[in-house]
Amino acid sequence: RALAGDSGGGDESAFAASGGGADVAAKLLDQQREAERQAERAAEQVKIDAEVADEKRLAGIFGRVMSAVEREQELEWKSRSMQPDEQAVDDELWGGPAPRPPSLFSNPREPPA
Repeated sequence: RALAGDSGGGDESAFAASGGGADVAAKLLDQQREAERQAERAAEQVKIDAEVADEKRLAGIFGRVMSAVEREQELEWKSRSMQPDEQAVDDELWGGPAPRPPSLFSNPREPPA
């Protein structure tokens, strides 16, 4: 196709003879490949971001469930503890309050020789 100021193709034949068309085609092909790689990277990043968002959402749900379970366990243990009147009867039966268990890590002993 000739442009308004074109002299009739003399420039095109010089361009083709110099191998400029192959260089332009190679550059365009490289540009297209780079654009495809960028699109693939962007698609992969979108996928990764979606996975991270799902994991954060699940972690939040898990945290709320674990907090509810911990509260239930605490209430269960509190309900198992003796009331003051029950504790007085128990102390009378056993001759006093239960002794504290020995501390495991405060006084380490030497192993036997």
